[in-house]
Amino acid sequence: MSFGFRISRVVALCLTLSVVGAAAQDWQRKAVELYPDLGVAGSPISKQYRILYQERLRTNPSFFKLPQWPVLLAKEAAIKANTPAAAPTSPAAAPAVAATPAEPPEMVAGRKLLVAKCGRCHDTPNARVEEMTWNRWMMKWRWKAELTDDQFQQLMEYAHKLRATPPPAAGAAAEETPQMAAGRQLFQAKCCGCHDVPSPSRVMESTWTRWMMKMRGKAKLTDAEYDQIMEYARLKREAYMLKMLR
Repeated sequence: MSFGFRISRVVALCLTLSVVGAAAQDWQRKAVELYPDLGVAGSPISKQYRILYQERLRTNPSFFKLPQWPVLLAKEAAIKANTPAAAPTSPAAAPAVAATPAEPPEMVAGRKLLVAKCGRCHDTPNARVEEMTWNRWMMKWRWKAELTDDQFQQLMEYAHKLRATPPPAAGAAAEETPQMAAGRQLFQAKCCGCHDVPSPSRVMESTWTRWMMKMRGKAKLTDAEYDQIMEYARLKREAYMLKMLR
């Protein structure tokens, strides 16, 4: 291998790393915009973020190949620290689907844990399945989901209590908020006009983000439109997960 060829490879590698680094910085800023306390030293979410960061480095370093890893990690840290996301600045913004006020705190915590640990990679499983099936799923996936013993026990108890409660009435559906309606209209106009696109509720967050980053230039999306469609997809996934959990 010639000296000149080695130099060209080094230059190419440096250029690649600079692009990756710039993308990571953009997602870091996005994470702080969503969770302002992430930038406050000593805050509960920043502590959880550091813990999760070190844990991922040790157990799943390939996680950091995802360009949006700062936001994914921030969302998980927020759930652990019980820190809500910042309210959207859009005047038409509406809160996400909220838990029923009468829902016991332990059920709320169990549902959030299930969405965080299972819903980030695939459709959230229906916790109302028969006990034997649920136990088999949990034994198979607990290590891949990086569950601690306490988290594993919490999910087992959550599923047990959920099976003991009556399911929601047939045909009950969450009302579409103005924010979701606006996002749906933009999604249909910008994404569905050229090709078939599956519902965001059935696509993994990492896959959806990859699609959006690839197509945002072709769809000529402004930053505001991009953020609106991403938020619409998040709300659709959350609504679908809540439906599957009940």
